[in-house]
Amino acid sequence: MSKKDELKRLIDQMNESDLESVTITFKKPACEQHNVIDKGKEMSDFLFEFFNNKVNKITGEKQVTYYNDKGQWVYQLDYKIGVLNVEYHRCWSVFEFKYNINYQEIKDFISSWVETNLGWKGLTPYVKIMGDDNM
Repeated sequence: MSKKDELKRLIDQMNESDLESVTITFKKPACEQHNVIDKGKEMSDFLFEFFNNKVNKITGEKQVTYYNDKGQWVYQLDYKIGVLNVEYHRCWSVFEFKYNINYQEIKDFISSWVETNLGWKGLTPYVKIMGDDNM
């Protein structure tokens, strides 16, 4: 069973109060196994830090929203429609400005990365811009 399927199964078995403050921690992948170049390794390390140690809350049917330690919205998995919403200022803009890659390249990289490293298959990444109160 994939990690995504296992997570879905666990979510289905729990109610919202069971998951109010669950923290998810992932193992960092060994870069040598993925034959990534320096820029790719740096981008991979950034995503590892971005997705790691976030607190999740069930926010809808088949939907889990993740927050950082300051309570700010970071990303959201929506299994019902197969979407991974990623916050613009904390993640997406880093790829645009620091790594100088375009929208489609960002989508492809995040999609491939979460499938390979987290086992989240079939999720399409989209950018989401949150208001100043979540910054």
